[in-house]
Amino acid sequence: MNNSTRNLLFVWCCAIVVSSSAQEVNLDSGGVRAGTSANRRSDSFRQVEAVVDFRLPWQGTFRTNWWYQTRLELTSGWLSGEGENGVVLSAGPNVKLGHNGFPLALIFGTSPTFLTRQKFGSRDLGYPLEFTSHLGVNWNVNSLIALSYRYQHMSNCGLGSSNPGLNLHMFAVSYRF
Repeated sequence: MNNSTRNLLFVWCCAIVVSSSAQEVNLDSGGVRAGTSANRRSDSFRQVEAVVDFRLPWQGTFRTNWWYQTRLELTSGWLSGEGENGVVLSAGPNVKLGHNGFPLALIFGTSPTFLTRQKFGSRDLGYPLEFTSHLGVNWNVNSLIALSYRYQHMSNCGLGSSNPGLNLHMFAVSYRF
């Protein structure tokens, strides 16, 4: 990954946070997420990462008792596959959708994702800039702890000469602020 790409990611993340006043962006949760391959093409891949979520100011309600909350998710972690290891970093928006009084919520989003290596053994992910899309469910166990599951797909969207994609099942435990 070249310096221009890193600088662009940094400026993009700062612009999202700064675009809202400090009173409107609040720390939502922090935790760890880990996962493993979701299909045979991604057989030997594992990912572990630290996750921090910030509530963004765009939220609302619709119909009776349904709500949505926009968030900014930042991650830093480790990706392993075919005996090779690399760092994985991501930052991007997601939406949490739920119903009042029900402890489960749907979460979906997409994030630009940066890899310190794109070749893992014989598997070439194609480009250091990937995009990770996800769909999952969050369970607020109590006022302080949340558990979540998500299915995620990482792809370079054709930016690289190779674009096999990477599908993972990810599980998380978070502390809610």
